[in-house]
Amino acid sequence: MCSSDLATFPLTVVNNTASDGDARIAVLATATGLAAGSTTVVVTDDDVVILSLAFTSTTVTEGQASPAAIGTVTRSIVTSAPLVITLVRTDTGLTVPATVTIPANRASAQFAVGAPDDALALGTRAVVVTAKGTTATGTPIDAGAASATITLLDNDRSEEHTSELPSRQYLVCRLL
Repeated sequence: MCSSDLATFPLTVVNNTASDGDARIAVLATATGLAAGSTTVVVTDDDVVILSLAFTSTTVTEGQASPAAIGTVTRSIVTSAPLVITLVRTDTGLTVPATVTIPANRASAQFAVGAPDDALALGTRAVVVTAKGTTATGTPIDAGAASATITLLDNDRSEEHTSELPSRQYLVCRLL
């Protein structure tokens, strides 16, 4: 009789045609009289949707009439299912919706970009907006994400005032 501490068995992965991200699957093997063994298998999603992101204007000014720009997010694979896109930005000086949905049988969706006046002199800023596909459970997927940058011009300027001190020293104050 031959004995072995190895066994080979098939694992079948079902192609669900949904872009739902990679999955980590725990596999546990047991047999009577033997110690249990386990491992983790990563199932790579082969249905990744590649996104692109563009804006009607790549430079906007605080306080500009809304919408300051229109964003368009486009998916590489058009399907009969809608796709929820999560939008994030690196600076709160711009406003974008938290999500936008690309309708079923459509390649893209548009959203408004706002640039409200914050009454603070923060200077010109580069704001990166990132679009990520979202799983059916609402989890953003990094694979296939797209980013684009908008330059946000500040409409508030700092002013410098100079005051003479008694000892003929000068004090320069920057008012924000």
